[in-house]
Amino acid sequence: MKFELKNIHLWPVFKITFFISTAIMFLILLLFGNQYIQMLQSMSQFSNIDIGSINIGFFTFIFIAFGFGLYLAILATVFCVLYNLFSQWFGGYIVEFEGDWEVIDESENEKEKEEKLAKENKKFKE
Repeated sequence: MKFELKNIHLWPVFKITFFISTAIMFLILLLFGNQYIQMLQSMSQFSNIDIGSINIGFFTFIFIAFGFGLYLAILATVFCVLYNLFSQWFGGYIVEFEGDWEVIDESENEKEKEEKLAKENKKFKE
């Protein structure tokens, strides 16, 4: 069975990319942020700035993590928009599955699904 990916929904891509990239960047900043702050304090031009305090450093980490997450989410969404445009013009990504697969439309209600499966099972038994 061949399946063609013609459209990627934008909102799920944005929210998943935002949350995952924000969490990863926050963890990276928590692991290596202390070294970064010490490096900035050791430089002569930043010696007057008190960025080593817990409040300023923590809120700076949160701001950087959200900014990084927002940047990657917007970038991923732009690439999805471009993919949607190109897939409409030239066709989407085609995947071929081995074996017998059944595509069930999610818009049908449960009774219609059961009736459809019963008819298919009846045809299969004959």
